[in-house]
Amino acid sequence: MGLFDKIKNAQHKADTSAKCPHCDAVLDPAPQRKKKCLSCGKDIYVRTDPLKREKILVNQSDALSIDAIRTIGFTEKEYRAVAEGLAHKFKEAPSIGDIVWGIINERLLDSLKSGNWQQAKMLYWEQARLLYGIGMDFFRLLQESTKCELHHYQSMDTNYKLEISAAAGSSCSKCHLLNGKILTITEALETMPIPVKDCEMRFCRCVYLPVVE
Repeated sequence: MGLFDKIKNAQHKADTSAKCPHCDAVLDPAPQRKKKCLSCGKDIYVRTDPLKREKILVNQSDALSIDAIRTIGFTEKEYRAVAEGLAHKFKEAPSIGDIVWGIINERLLDSLKSGNWQQAKMLYWEQARLLYGIGMDFFRLLQESTKCELHHYQSMDTNYKLEISAAAGSSCSKCHLLNGKILTITEALETMPIPVKDCEMRFCRCVYLPVVE
């Protein structure tokens, strides 16, 4: 049994009552869906533990992380390996958010080394969504996601030009001004017009569409 499992088992034996993930207030009965803690007023989320497949109470960051790992998929071996490494580094059980971030980072490194730009694009996007969800600065990661998409087009060795497409019905005035603009791949990489940093919707949803001439 690794350090991660030993710590988690000790924690589970020490107290099996349902507690608020923020203030440790005992919750009786345990919530079955999202609710505010009566003690601290913070939101409590209900999710399924990635390994044990049992209901757990988590904060927003861990809830978003569990949602993300379900989207990209994972193996138990991969999850435990990252958790074990972080447990030795932190000398305590890492949060679900830290484990998921670690899994994504390892996959990102592999994707970038192998030139799997589509995979890297998706992983950067998931990291950007995680930071966006908890109110942290996400723009650099969203921009890296778009750069990976452009490198993917570049690797195809085509004569594509790219057209900017703003999100239909939900684009801001700044994004709307870019809608329909056509660039070469080189121009797009040099100027990076999207994602729009000061997008009024906060998380810019503009995309590139290939234009075949």
